[in-house]
Amino acid sequence: MEGSGKGDAAGQPEGVVGGDPGAGEGTPALLPIPARPADLASVRARLARTLHYPAEARRRQIQGRAVVEFILRADGRVEALGLRQSAGDEALDRAALAAVMEGAPYPPPGVDVLVVVPLSFRLGA
Repeated sequence: MEGSGKGDAAGQPEGVVGGDPGAGEGTPALLPIPARPADLASVRARLARTLHYPAEARRRQIQGRAVVEFILRADGRVEALGLRQSAGDEALDRAALAAVMEGAPYPPPGVDVLVVVPLSFRLGA
């Protein structure tokens, strides 16, 4: 995966929202709590540094929005990382997942939390 140089289009974290325990499969009581604002801020800050627009997608002028979901463990580890929604392109999906893993470990939230992260890849200024 290539980083973007100055002036190049780059992937951007569109925002980070707390998880929706009722949206997943399984028993909601067994799922972690939705991420809190402080947890989300630390994830957003890391993703701003680790999310890179893949050169392959840039060359093909592919844009998209991937939504990744993961459990941020109390100690800052990432588990159960997956796509909640594809960006519509495999290279963008891989870049979104890789950005989350590259940012780990995150500042420990102290409790397990569910994080849902929309990540946009847009070409342009």
